[in-house]
Amino acid sequence: MKILGICHNVFICSACVVIDGKVAVAIPEERLDQVKESGVFPVRAIERCLQEVGLCIDEVDEISGA
Repeated sequence: MKILGICHNVFICSACVVIDGKVAVAIPEERLDQVKESGVFPVRAIERCLQEVGLCIDEVDEISGA
C-alpha cells in the first residue's frame, strides 16, 4: 500500500510517502522554498516526495492529512 501523508499546520508543512508500512521519503516544505517555518500548503514537498519514489498521484492508494 502506498500512502501520501500531508502535514499543513502553522509551523511545519511537509509531505511523506509510506510504502508497505515503511517511510520511503519525508520532506519539509521549508527545505524547498527556503522559508523558515513555511506556512504554505506543501505542494513542492508533495511533488518531490512522489518524484523520489517514482510515483504519480494516480498510483497512491491513500492520502492522509494532519
